[in-house]
Amino acid sequence: MYLKEILLENVASIDFLDVTLPFNDDGTPQPVIIVGVNGSGKSILLSYIADALIEFAKTAYTDIVPGQSVTDSPYFKICGVINQKIGSEFSIGLLEFISNKETYCYLDKSGNIDPSLYIEKRKNRFEKIELWDIHGNQKIINPQNKQVFETCFDKNVFCYFPPNRNECPHWLNRQGINQSPSFKLDLKHSGVLNKPIYIESSIEDNKSWILDVFLDSMIDIPTYQLLIARDFQSSSNLIKNASEKILNDKNLLTQSRLNIEKILQSIFQDNSLKLAVNYRQISPYRLCLTKQDKIFIPSLDNLSSGQSILFNLFATIIRYADKGDINKSIQLDQIEGIVIIDEIDVHLHSDLQYEILPKLIKLFPKVQFIVTTHSPLFILGMENEYQGKDFKVIEMPQGQEITIERFSEFKTSFDYYKKTKAFEYEVKSIIEQYSPSNVNSESNLLQASIWTEGKTDIKHLKAAFRWLQKQGNVYPFELDFKDDLPSEKQCSSQLLEVCKQYCKKKEHIPIIAIFDRDEQKITKQVHDDSNGFKNWGNGVYSFALPIPNHRANIQEICIEHYYQDLEIKRKDKDNRRLFLSNEFHKESGKHLDDINLNTTEINKFKSEQIKIIDDKVFDSENNNVALSKDDFATYIYNNEEGFNDFEFSAFREVFEIIEKILKNNK
Repeated sequence: MYLKEILLENVASIDFLDVTLPFNDDGTPQPVIIVGVNGSGKSILLSYIADALIEFAKTAYTDIVPGQSVTDSPYFKICGVINQKIGSEFSIGLLEFISNKETYCYLDKSGNIDPSLYIEKRKNRFEKIELWDIHGNQKIINPQNKQVFETCFDKNVFCYFPPNRNECPHWLNRQGINQSPSFKLDLKHSGVLNKPIYIESSIEDNKSWILDVFLDSMIDIPTYQLLIARDFQSSSNLIKNASEKILNDKNLLTQSRLNIEKILQSIFQDNSLKLAVNYRQISPYRLCLTKQDKIFIPSLDNLSSGQSILFNLFATIIRYADKGDINKSIQLDQIEGIVIIDEIDVHLHSDLQYEILPKLIKLFPKVQFIVTTHSPLFILGMENEYQGKDFKVIEMPQGQEITIERFSEFKTSFDYYKKTKAFEYEVKSIIEQYSPSNVNSESNLLQASIWTEGKTDIKHLKAAFRWLQKQGNVYPFELDFKDDLPSEKQCSSQLLEVCKQYCKKKEHIPIIAIFDRDEQKITKQVHDDSNGFKNWGNGVYSFALPIPNHRANIQEICIEHYYQDLEIKRKDKDNRRLFLSNEFHKESGKHLDDINLNTTEINKFKSEQIKIIDDKVFDSENNNVALSKDDFATYIYNNEEGFNDFEFSAFREVFEIIEKILKNNK
């Protein structure tokens, strides 16, 4: 069973959220990462998902929530006005799950809302819950199929790991608590799941289960059967087949142990680590990690907090699958279910966030991971591990899909990083690696190396230079466009730092840094109005883009402003395009001409300037119809259909300034 649809309205800080969760072509779920500032509704969103799972499980099992009995079924999540957005008349949460092509729905509402007035927002979804009480608080699940839920929760994995999860360290005095792991036989009782959905700590249960796994891997097989199994040449086909099965069964049972070791090896990034069992007389160290037959970690309790939380999280997933079907602990890629993790990066060092966590998630392709995070490193790790696809980032409170570049924590983290010495050293490293050896030194033409704030600017300048030359413009110079820097090393602050560092030594080939004119603080440092450029000395120059005639009424421009409005608004084959901020109402974000469009980029309206909007413009179906600046630049540079007739006359002044600089440098 997987979650397919979420619709929340007037819930805490969430005005309205409508999300369809992503799946791959083969039907496997994509990981979903929920981001947003504190108080944007990430945890409350997860609570609705966890509550739905718990309500489903309660139809078949009696041990799901404390105090549950045949006659009493306490709620996990409180239902009522406490969840309502302040000032609203109602709150509603609708979730739709799918299992074997059948849908199962959940409703949590408070206040007054008529179901007949909600038909349009439901969009033919949540059909199993068509009616509810207009007044008061109500929680509904439908259908309440006990047999389906009994099988589903028994055979699969459903976990909610809250942000306050923890594992007790080895140094904590836990007198009165039995901390000695022992073999544990879980007897199945009717109506008892014995797999808590809400999990704050799981190390003790995991240690007992791991000992059971060890016991399985050492199961006794009569010696004569092993001898027959190894003597295929003198055996009949019937004996061969039976003997092969004996050895295969033993090897498969050993695989469960190897999978547990795989989790630990991933965390430590060391494939030589092994799990070992000590004598029962030294019970605190019954389970230990060894390396080259020597004790490496004396017990699982001796893992660091981050290592322990990470190991026990994924060990719990395997254990829950193993309880329903032992084959699932053998084949991790066959484990199915939903795993919810609030603040997945909590307690984790940067390498565990970036390197390890994404790899562990990828071990379980049939598990639907729904997680929250504040960590740019974790999302970068997912981008690297999943090669930029097959996972989804959702920004709260609107619930809109965003690219990792739009994750606000990146800019915030980078702004702090720029204030460090490490930032300065990195810029110096870039400078030391720079070598303009690809410039044709045998030419009599003047030469220059062109640096910009980003790769999109370079694409526009290259396309413009190519067009102007075709128009008959002859320039007495060759340009080496610096376009081989990673995107994270390109921004106005780093380009400014490059100017400051390069001017300290003589440059044989002039360096010209071209800045957008959209940050007044930067423009004042890199531009001299009296010359049209700034001379830093030693062959280093900079200037801000001159304002083209058709933008005379705008003081802050970026390179896209050099095109006419109709060119900027050109649509690609997917009907995406760039937008101008003056196309939208400043308060509501509604498009002035197309009532089906709106934007959440309200910050672009803070000034009277006309800004370029390349993200978060949504149609009536909540599809993002904004074209990224990078795609826009690529289309133009590649002369793609629909973008191959642009006019570049406004760029002429840019190359005139470059010519003036080079003549001044002679």
